[in-house]
Amino acid sequence: MLFRSLVIAIIAVTMFVGVSAALGQEPLREADVVRIAQERAPAAAVAEAAERLAEAQERTAGLPPNPTIGWERETIETSGQRQAQDMFRINVPINIGGPRTQRSLQAVQSEWSRSMASVTRTNAVVEALHAYFDAALASQRVDVLAQALSNLEEAARIQTQREAAGVVRSEEHTSELQSR
Repeated sequence: MLFRSLVIAIIAVTMFVGVSAALGQEPLREADVVRIAQERAPAAAVAEAAERLAEAQERTAGLPPNPTIGWERETIETSGQRQAQDMFRINVPINIGGPRTQRSLQAVQSEWSRSMASVTRTNAVVEALHAYFDAALASQRVDVLAQALSNLEEAARIQTQREAAGVVRSEEHTSELQSR
């Protein structure tokens, strides 16, 4: 879903390449598309945040966990009498695996997060480049078809001039083309 929004944004930007050229602005280049995809891809931003979180967790791995303190009051009503009971809790987590195990595990998780962030950024760039090249190909197709139309219009103009001058009659030219 995030990639789709990136692709739509890149396609929209590349559709304006012709408009920007007409307005005297520089059209997007491949390097611009890569830069925009790296800077603005929502999935890449999420992956980067996950990477920073994993790095922070790696730095704090192996430290003793924070204890928690809690107080709770429970009121019980029996035979019309209320009795209150106060409970005070202290929770001190004990790390059975030891700090070295936690650091090793967190280092692996951090490396995995970095790898996934790299893959996500690469995918965003690939999707953006696909959209860019599709738009560039569509633009080239439009140019080729516009040139073909121009050539056909020129051929029709020349044919009309030749017919008006009496050099070639239209039906002779048509039967000549059909016999080939």
